[in-house]
Amino acid sequence: MFENIKKKISIYLFRKNFLKNRTSEILSFNKFVSKSQNFLLVASERHEDIDDLKLVINYLEHAGKGITLLLNEALLNFLPERFKKTAITYNTLEKTRFWLPSKELVSKLAVKNFDVTIDLTKDDNIFNAALANSVNSRYRIGFLKENSDMYYNFQVNKSGVQIPDLPKKLLDSLAMF
Repeated sequence: MFENIKKKISIYLFRKNFLKNRTSEILSFNKFVSKSQNFLLVASERHEDIDDLKLVINYLEHAGKGITLLLNEALLNFLPERFKKTAITYNTLEKTRFWLPSKELVSKLAVKNFDVTIDLTKDDNIFNAALANSVNSRYRIGFLKENSDMYYNFQVNKSGVQIPDLPKKLLDSLAMF
């Protein structure tokens, strides 16, 4: 019961704090991936998903895109050395009791600009969705989940796809643009 109330409060706070500056600009998705140069990848907090992150990194690297990673500092040692310098890390102490990023972390991210932000979290995680919305980014991409209309302007549908195949479906979707 308390978890449900806590979740409703976190969604309210998300709307209040992260959607207030969003414009209702009409976006053109025509070739938005191929035209974009700077990508932010918001990594899942689970160690099991590090291979998915590496798959997306390799795809974007092969396409010649600039990549910045946003991840829990506990996952930093699982990455290739070349990404450790540009990665933005956070720790579990920067998460509020309502599963949102701390004001300090949001302030640190608010000055960053990216063409595209991709949230690689497969499950409903308001913390990572808030991180993806903390940076200045025209396009925010994520998987279809509860309240994802509020979080992302480009969503990848998970239905009919096995969980391990989701990153491949994401890359297939991006390849169309």
